[in-house]
Amino acid sequence: MKQLSLLIAFLLSFAASAFATVTVTSPSPGSTVTSPVHYVASATTSTCSTGVASMGIYVNNKLVYVVNATKMDHLLTLAAGYEHTVVEEWDHCGGASYTTINLTVKSSTPSAPTVSISANPSSISAGSASTLTVTATLGSPPTVFFR
Repeated sequence: MKQLSLLIAFLLSFAASAFATVTVTSPSPGSTVTSPVHYVASATTSTCSTGVASMGIYVNNKLVYVVNATKMDHLLTLAAGYEHTVVEEWDHCGGASYTTINLTVKSSTPSAPTVSISANPSSISAGSASTLTVTATLGSPPTVFFR
């Protein structure tokens, strides 16, 4: 009988973590985003009578942000490239649960427009002709102004 009660206690210790949840509504797992990334999440637990104590964001296994609340709404600056992020909650009873959000962060730095002008031939005498070539590359995102 003692073995049965130990087995039940053991199994319940694994089941308890299933009653704590971290719900991340932004960003979506697997998405491509620009930095700063908007994290919106909430956490609940039914295994700790005093509830969720805090939440945090890990980037590549390093804790980078913590809030002492059951909800999070935070803009987080991330480097361009693949990022492994985790949103975790910690309850007042020592329990924790998490949700993994892997992302691809694209560069948000726009490229500058460029303009080049060339003449063929590069010098001419009075009354002669030359072909002038103007090449323009729009920045990203492209913006065009007309006057």
